Amino acid sequence: MRKISYYLLFIIIAGGILVSIWVYQRYIQEAPPNFLSFVVERGSIRETVTVRGEIVPQKDFDLEFSFPGTVKDIPVREGQQVKKNALLMKLETTDFELEIKRLDAVLAQNQANLDKLNAGLIQEDLRVSETRVAGAKTLLDDARINLSNVTAKADTDLEGDYRDALVAAGKSVTIATNSLFILTDIQFAHYSAYDQTSTAIADAKAAAVLALLGGTGAGRAVNDVIGQLTGGARGLLAKAQQDQTHMSIDAALEAEKFALAKVKAALEAVPVTPLLTTTESTNLNTERNNMNTELVAITAKQDAITSQKAQNQSNISTAAAGVNNAQNALVSAEDELAFKKAAVRAEDIKIAEAQIEETKSQIAIIQEKIRKSALHAPGDATIVKILFEKEELSRPGQTAIILATTGHKIQSDISELEIGKVREGNGNTVLIRLDAFPGLALTGTVISIDTREIIKEGDKYYRTNIYVEPHGTDIRSGMNADLTILVSSKENVLKIPELTIYKKENKQFVTVLEGGRQKEVGVETGISDGKSIEIVKGLNEGQIVTVAAD
Repeated sequence: MRKISYYLLFIIIAGGILVSIWVYQRYIQEAPPNFLSFVVERGSIRETVTVRGEIVPQKDFDLEFSFPGTVKDIPVREGQQVKKNALLMKLETTDFELEIKRLDAVLAQNQANLDKLNAGLIQEDLRVSETRVAGAKTLLDDARINLSNVTAKADTDLEGDYRDALVAAGKSVTIATNSLFILTDIQFAHYSAYDQTSTAIADAKAAAVLALLGGTGAGRAVNDVIGQLTGGARGLLAKAQQDQTHMSIDAALEAEKFALAKVKAALEAVPVTPLLTTTESTNLNTERNNMNTELVAITAKQDAITSQKAQNQSNISTAAAGVNNAQNALVSAEDELAFKKAAVRAEDIKIAEAQIEETKSQIAIIQEKIRKSALHAPGDATIVKILFEKEELSRPGQTAIILATTGHKIQSDISELEIGKVREGNGNTVLIRLDAFPGLALTGTVISIDTREIIKEGDKYYRTNIYVEPHGTDIRSGMNADLTILVSSKENVLKIPELTIYKKENKQFVTVLEGGRQKEVGVETGISDGKSIEIVKGLNEGQIVTVAAD
């Protein structure tokens, strides 16, 4: 009986253990890791932009430059037939080429700095930098002295122009007053009545006296009365001669020019008839000529003042820019010296490397501008119209050359997030698949990108024009197409699936499998084709990267 109880107890315990194992495996034990793994490998990557486009009516093809510049060369003529890629027009690129030479020198200097950081500093480097700082301080002192001298000369030259203007104004007032005396003599000798001519002369004289001398209602005033008037342009001149301010002199000159015109009009109101004596006719013509001469003289003085002010501003701005450049050079030299005196750190090397990359990027940007400074034929074409001549200034949005081609044009609106990747002017090859011809693959070229944005549902887009070469297919306006624009490609680069990349705090990471364990590794990436992405830094060929499968 007892033996049976032992058997029963054993069965119960064994059953409990089996049930516990089943419950643990079914509900408690963690499932084995479920992830996808990929090998870091070498290969090629073609970065593309994929968009939709539409065939548009195309008779003439308008080409334009994407940035302003001076036309240097036009090796074609209207009516000429040209082959694909033929040079049509070129902008002046001397400034760009000089800038590349300057940046090449900067790049060489940056590379030398990096080499020194890697090799360690020598005492001679410090002495060179100290000498550079001393020289920069001397140049700054010289620039400040030059600015002071230029400013003083500007003031002196302008004061001289104003003094000359005052002298000329005084002379003009005297001559104009004498002209009024002669006019009055003729008036009282022949036109003192109230007929139409006499009244017209009196009215013109009144306006002249008011403007020149400040007297009102002086249309029939005698010379003694006129000679005692001290207002008008004469009064403003007297004030300017007293206080010598530029504002008062400018006001006097403007008032006098107006008064001279009124005196001239009064003289011209007198008809030259046999009624006048020979002497009166001669005097009248002389005074009319005098007014013309004085008007020209006063205008010339005003122009001289305006020109001098502009020249002064230009000279002072140039001198001030020299001071600013010298200050920047000194700061740069002092920073360089401080940098050399500091201990070489890993961060310093990273900064130097970043400066090299930045300079390379600047060179690439200018090289791209040089490339875009030439317009080429997108295909075989005929020159319809040339809209610029040599030495003319071209601006974005202005058509430079109109071509007649046998190809077609596709327009596509590309978002601002993608447009920066696309190069115009034979810059990017485009793979084209038309909805109407699913099995047909065509190629095209990005010719131009409109400078003005298009707003669609609150987002910015830029209209891109693509040239499709002749191919014998019956393409019609309005057909839609899928466009794959090749923006860049690289060979023999490390690459992994883009889905394995994740970001934290604006940095990129992947999960690497090593020794059966996963660890997080920071990476730097390059171009992507939408599936694979280039690894610039952080991984080696053959490593395994993983990503969760669920």
